Amino acid sequence: MTEPAPQRHDDFPARILRSADPQKPSLPATPADKLVLAVVPATSALAAARDAVRAFLRRLTVPEDAVCDVVLSLDEACKNAIRFSGSRCPIDVTIATDASDVSLEVRDHGVGFEPHPVDPAVPPDPLEIQGRGLFLMACLMDDVRVACDQGTVVTMRKAVAP
Repeated sequence: MTEPAPQRHDDFPARILRSADPQKPSLPATPADKLVLAVVPATSALAAARDAVRAFLRRLTVPEDAVCDVVLSLDEACKNAIRFSGSRCPIDVTIATDASDVSLEVRDHGVGFEPHPVDPAVPPDPLEIQGRGLFLMACLMDDVRVACDQGTVVTMRKAVAP
């Protein structure tokens, strides 16, 4: 099975779910450090992905509260890809850091979807069995964007500078 050619997150329109700076055209372009993972689309593979990202960020002395936020957001984005993409291709994960930000991109190669706007001030219905992932990401990260074209790409940014 041939995997689709990778695309940059800005090659197609993105829906901004939450952004600290909506005028910012893209996430950090020149990160100092990068971790790239191919995650098997199975929930059993998520522990290893979380551990790898946690170790990577701690090695770079990212503050622990930001590490926790990024790891939980990664987990939610990957769970969404596993549950809803319909793809058996690995989920592409890229974590990049610079002096002030951690950026996270989670890309699946599935059917894609049109996300609804998420307001972090309005929690989802607690009686629903799904629908919390994007809400959590919007609450934990400073910038969350979802783009759909030949799959779904969730791009997030977390400020880590004091």
